[in-house]
Amino acid sequence: MKKLVIAIVAVAALALAFSVHAEEKYVGGGFEASGHIMTGFGFQYVGANSGAYAGSEAGLARDGWAGFNKGQFLGNTKSKDFGFLVDNVELNLMKTFGENIKTRVDLLVGDQNLGAWDHVNNGINLWQAYVTANIPVGNGLELLAGRFDAPMGYESAHRYQNNTITRSSIFNFGIRPWTLTGLKLYYAFSDAIDWHIYAVNNLEDQMGGNWRVDNSALPSFGTRVGYTWGEEGKQSTVGLSAAFGPEQKCKSCVAEAVGQSPTSKIGRMSFLGDLDFNIWATDAFAIGGEGIFRQDDKASAPIDGLKAQKYFGGILDLHYVFSDVWDGTLKYSILYQTNGSNTSLGGLDSNTFLATIYAPQQGGKAYFNEISLAGGYQITDGAKFNAEYRLDWSKYNGAPKNLSHSVLGMFAYSF
Repeated sequence: MKKLVIAIVAVAALALAFSVHAEEKYVGGGFEASGHIMTGFGFQYVGANSGAYAGSEAGLARDGWAGFNKGQFLGNTKSKDFGFLVDNVELNLMKTFGENIKTRVDLLVGDQNLGAWDHVNNGINLWQAYVTANIPVGNGLELLAGRFDAPMGYESAHRYQNNTITRSSIFNFGIRPWTLTGLKLYYAFSDAIDWHIYAVNNLEDQMGGNWRVDNSALPSFGTRVGYTWGEEGKQSTVGLSAAFGPEQKCKSCVAEAVGQSPTSKIGRMSFLGDLDFNIWATDAFAIGGEGIFRQDDKASAPIDGLKAQKYFGGILDLHYVFSDVWDGTLKYSILYQTNGSNTSLGGLDSNTFLATIYAPQQGGKAYFNEISLAGGYQITDGAKFNAEYRLDWSKYNGAPKNLSHSVLGMFAYSF
């Protein structure tokens, strides 16, 4: 209840501030504020073969739309649910100091009491907080320090920036990071080619009470090379990313848990490669998507039978603009996991239920197939309504296949 009161007060203060400056985003002194509000409704049906684990995070609940009987699909019973919710309210605050220094803070306000979750840990969540400095090298080198959106993948963490309301299992299970905390360098070689390189705490970025005490003391690293072409507003992009690091030190390995000495002083390694693209084939038709591979190193020897955990995933997003106000999207995503019960992370990534709930209980392998048919209507500048039907098809070793149907709508307002 206390978190809910804090969220209401924060939103009220935001509304008061913008009532004074309703006609402008920029305020004196190089200060800028913007944000959005997302609210909607949803219905889901989970089939009888959900099982004790497969159904506990099926459909909309897995995508962060809490209130949909999350954790209640126990046993092989059919389940239905409908609900209204406030997905989240985001406030972005930016301040420039001269020509070369800029700071930014993004706050997400949500509360499960209102039906919102969206990985914001309820209440007020600090999504981004960083400072950038432009260094006069070549075309200009940007140095960023703090917490920032991971420059990787096709889907955005912000629903209103995607063509569909829901996001794929690649995103929801945290196969690739959402945010990172550390240092990042960005350099644009030209209008077409740019480059990100970063050193961060880890590829799971948790703060505060969620910080894992068994994270490796060494940082993780990543990079992305991007290519952009086409006219402004409908630019095509292709990006190739790679990241690696000792995501968990071996002090709390399985080996130590059974009284044996850990064999690695550095930590168990994770690495991933990601290809993202969004190509405008015509002025009205875009083909977007992603391909990803991730491996988490095996736990310490001499535990027998342990193997590295691997993920393979892909997204194909077909988007068509019918007019100035109408658009439609057909999207398919797939995620395959192997050796889940032998994951070296053992639940390190609290963004994902995959290692800790699904695979260990179902024999170590899992398939996730998701098909979405979505449409959008631009109500006016800064206001849009999206609707979506989504089919989830899941299969786990030792369990029957599970089908989940979801229908949802969302209003997104930007200010």
